[in-house]
This record gives sequence, C-alpha cells and structure tokens, in this order.
Amino acid sequence: MKSKLLWLLIGGLWLSGGQSFAQKLKDFERLHELDSVLVFEQRVHRNQWAYIQFLSEQFKAKSQFVPLYQGVPLAAYAKLDTKWKIGNKAEALPLPKWALQKGYKWDFWLQPDFKFFFGNKADPVESKGGLMLNTQLMLFKGMVLYTGLYVPLVNEFDNQPLNLRLSPTYFNYLHKVGKEDFLSISAGGFLQDRYGFQGEWLHYPLDKSWSYGLKGSYTGFYYFYPETLKYTSFRDFSVLGHVAYRFKKNNVSLRVSGGQFLYQDKGAKVELIRQFRKLEIGFYGVSTQNGTTIGVNLAFKIPPKGTLGGEHFRLRTAKSYAWQYVYSRGYKIGEDFRLYQNLERDLRQYHVFYWNQ
Repeated sequence: MKSKLLWLLIGGLWLSGGQSFAQKLKDFERLHELDSVLVFEQRVHRNQWAYIQFLSEQFKAKSQFVPLYQGVPLAAYAKLDTKWKIGNKAEALPLPKWALQKGYKWDFWLQPDFKFFFGNKADPVESKGGLMLNTQLMLFKGMVLYTGLYVPLVNEFDNQPLNLRLSPTYFNYLHKVGKEDFLSISAGGFLQDRYGFQGEWLHYPLDKSWSYGLKGSYTGFYYFYPETLKYTSFRDFSVLGHVAYRFKKNNVSLRVSGGQFLYQDKGAKVELIRQFRKLEIGFYGVSTQNGTTIGVNLAFKIPPKGTLGGEHFRLRTAKSYAWQYVYSRGYKIGEDFRLYQNLERDLRQYHVFYWNQ
C-alpha cells in the first residue's frame, strides 16, 4: 500500500515537470520589492544561478537582488552587463517583519535514503534504506525545524524492522556574522541514526577564492522500533577544520580538511570538487588512523523538476541529493557528520565565480 502511494506521488511530479512563467514564479518565497532591490528565497532547485537570471530578466528595473537562505540575507548582487558582483550590504535592508511561516509555503519533499554494503560472501551486496517525506518549518529568521516521515523499503543488513517512523528531526539556527561569516547550530535527531548537537563556523566570501571553517559534533545513537525508541549515551565527539581554494575558471575547488572524524578517527582529507549547472562531483582521498582510501561524491537535484500544490502547499523532490561511494572494507575511515542541508555546498551555488562562467 505504501509503495503504491509513493509511486502515485512520484508519477504526479513527473506529469508536472514542465514549468511555465507563472509556475516558475511560484517557486519563489518571501518575494519582496524594496525600491530598486528584490528580495527572495528559492528552495525548490539547487541551481540558484538559473533563478536569479530569470528574476533579472523579469524585473529589469531592479538593480540589486538579495537571495535568502533560511530567511537570512546572503548578499546583495548587482549585474553589470553580463557579469554579477556583490553590491551593498544586504544586512542593512529593511526586510518585512518576521512571523511564523509568513511568506513561505508548507513545503514537503521526497528524499531517498539508501546504503549499500559490500563484502559479505553469502550476500555480496546488502542494502538498507527507504524514502523520506520531509518538511522544513520556518520558525523565525534563521531558525528552522526539519522533520517528516520515514518509509523503510528494504533492510538486508541488520534486524531493525521496516516500521513507519519519524524522519531525522532537528532544529537548525543560522546566523550571519558580518559580511562573510556564518554560524550554524543544530540539535536533535540527525542522519546516520545519530542524535545530539552540531555546530559550524564558516568564513565564506561569495566573491573571493579562499574560504575556511571549523565544525564539531557531540552525538549518540538512536533507533526507532515499532513500540519503543532505543538510544545510547553521548559517546562520539568530532571536530574538523578545513581550508578551501576556489579557482576562478572551470568552477573547481580544492579543499583540505583534518582533525577528528566520527568514531574517534583522526586524520586528513583532500577533495577536488567540480560544479556544473545541474550536478556537483567531487573526488577525494582520505588517510586516518583507521586506514587510507579514495572515494567520489555527487550532489544533484532529484528528477522530476516539477512540483505539486498551490498557493500555500507544495510537494517536490529533494533539491539537492548527496550520494557518496567509498571503498572502506567495513572500516570507518574519515566518516563525516551529515545533515539535510550542507551549508558550504549550498553556498557554492551563490558564488559569483560560478554565476559568471
């Protein structure tokens, strides 16, 4: 029954794949005009460049465009001829007074969650996963509650039953410090069956090459069963620093990080990341106390691109699905903490180097 319902939802999204002008305009939230400035937030697609191009063509009288991320103004962008640059400070804009969900749709998205395990002689490929129906409740500027339902579809790996349960549910607060620094704090139940706290400070200029940051987490494990919730005490502390350099051409970034990964695994990681309009691909090598390996990760919008809904409600697929493959022979090598959103990866979509290619 639940599989049939999921296929009906996905089929409806495929049929709504084409986007007219009116439909594309409905993807924007908190769309607000302030004299020559246009403020907006767009949560449907990961390609922010396509949407700001659309707005600049439709609102030719506007000289600056300010995208929001969880209600937080990122920067004021100005377009000179065909090139974008960072304009005046977006923080000084007199934005509309904030209220719970004001200017936002009730936004739901479908997101797969599958893990594959290799190496069992009796069953060479084992899988565990399901489909999440998630939502994002905008509480106030910067503060968001992520929650939803998890529909398990397969489990060939352990004895956790296939019972309908709560998706990873947590609060996230984002605060912009000055023009180029971001502070993110999360608390609740996360991906990878973890609960606890996570914090990140990120220095990320949206018009320069260098960026760096520091993040850490303190977590335990939790598991939903049909009649109970099982959990461990807090047992895992991680802290990682990184520095990255973005090349002005070809949308390529070189990123080096190091510290203590999950499972008390100390080491370092080197990544080479290439951005395309519809896809981000990264290759990396990691060396820690638990071993050395290489891997690849992808981030992309899950098709179809259409949405279902109206003025106050929307159903879509996840705007940015992250998939990773690494051969670790069962060892926990350089494993990192994961949330629904990835601040650094999301901010790469707003960089002027990327927009000006």
